Amino acid sequence: GATINLITLFALVLAIGIVVDDAIVVAERIAFFLEKGLEPIEAAIQGTKEMSVPVIGSSLTTVLAFSPMFMLGGMPGKFAWAIPAIVILTLIVSLFECFFILPSHLASGRKAGETKKAAWLARMEVRYEKLLNSLLHHGGKVCLVFLALFVFSVHHAATSMPVMLFPQDDSDAVFVKVRMPLGTPIERTEAALRALEKQVPEIVGGDLEGVTARVGHLEVERSMRNQGSAEHEGFLTAYLTNERQYSAHEWIERLREDLAVPEEAQIVLEPKRIGPPLGKPVTVHVSADDARTRLSAANEVKSYLEGLPGVIDLESDDKPGMRQVDLRLDYEGLALKRISVDTVARAIKASFFGVPISDLQGPKGEQRIRVRFDKGARTDIELLLAMPVRADDGRTYALRDVVIPVEVDALAEIHRREGVRTTTLTSRIEPRSGETATSLAKRIEKELLPRYAAAEPELRVFVG
Repeated sequence: GATINLITLFALVLAIGIVVDDAIVVAERIAFFLEKGLEPIEAAIQGTKEMSVPVIGSSLTTVLAFSPMFMLGGMPGKFAWAIPAIVILTLIVSLFECFFILPSHLASGRKAGETKKAAWLARMEVRYEKLLNSLLHHGGKVCLVFLALFVFSVHHAATSMPVMLFPQDDSDAVFVKVRMPLGTPIERTEAALRALEKQVPEIVGGDLEGVTARVGHLEVERSMRNQGSAEHEGFLTAYLTNERQYSAHEWIERLREDLAVPEEAQIVLEPKRIGPPLGKPVTVHVSADDARTRLSAANEVKSYLEGLPGVIDLESDDKPGMRQVDLRLDYEGLALKRISVDTVARAIKASFFGVPISDLQGPKGEQRIRVRFDKGARTDIELLLAMPVRADDGRTYALRDVVIPVEVDALAEIHRREGVRTTTLTSRIEPRSGETATSLAKRIEKELLPRYAAAEPELRVFVG
């Protein structure tokens, strides 16, 4: 079921207006027949019968209008399903009340001929009747006027009205993401965060409720995770008071100007997102299995995005990690020594993950015993290269005889979309720029994506 929260209360308030309209229509028709002199019970029955078709019809059109929200997928669907559910349930209860409870109340509350309209209301009805009669004599023209208004409204909505499912006008917290040079010890990263943490209260002043710091990662949505992934990364969270002088976006601009940032540090300031985690408003994916092609295209896309109006805090998920050693196979040596690629792969895998040699029955069930290199050997490249590898004829050779160790740069994480290596570029939008996620996405699709259409399927650039 649904709990009482912002979304369900919004749906309930939305439905109340429709519910009140239904009751007014039925009550007004019953009152009309009472004024005509019908008995209360007969007036209630007659008025309810006449209004049953239009009231049910209007309720069904509302149900049909909200029903597509049930088909929203992903994270928005998990939040939005409560809106049509509450609206439809409220309409059903309203129809029952209009046709079974309300007529009974009106029938028992007054007698025929007792109702007398106020003088001002009677005069208004006369004027309204004259206006309506004059318009009905020019029905075609009136329909054309309303049709033109409808077309204008649709055109204006499609071309000029921005679409933003969860607007981020303000927030109650600001994140200060800090990235030090790769290889920075966690102690230096923590010291840099502490230096920034001391400055925040001096800059924000009375609008600040508190500051927290996390070292080891930049995942602000998972700030309470127990383990970090990078010693050179961390972030501050500045919590703002409810009654504050400046908005979160204005404080971001002030912090960007006034914070004394260490020379080797890079910072990104962003507000805490309100609503479900939908990602950044500007998201472009560059997919290709060839690393050079992907990185070259990603750099071109990054340069293009930096030139767009309103784009700020542009980031890439291709973050550098610790340098790694690739063991490249010497195929000529493998052939001469009659060693298969599979044998080399299994030997390297066994050194790190172990080889199962036995199963032991313990108090918690069966446990598998593995034999592998100890931690010191697994981190020593010379010991790994000295590991014996058995050839097909039974002779053994050192691993260094059939592989070539090469030290290369590496990424902190490898991302794929639909099985293809992907670099994702994201950014926020300057609130005062007048741009929205929809307007920038249309511009990117029109100006940027056609440049890479001919390179598909080896290279794909698309808006996420």
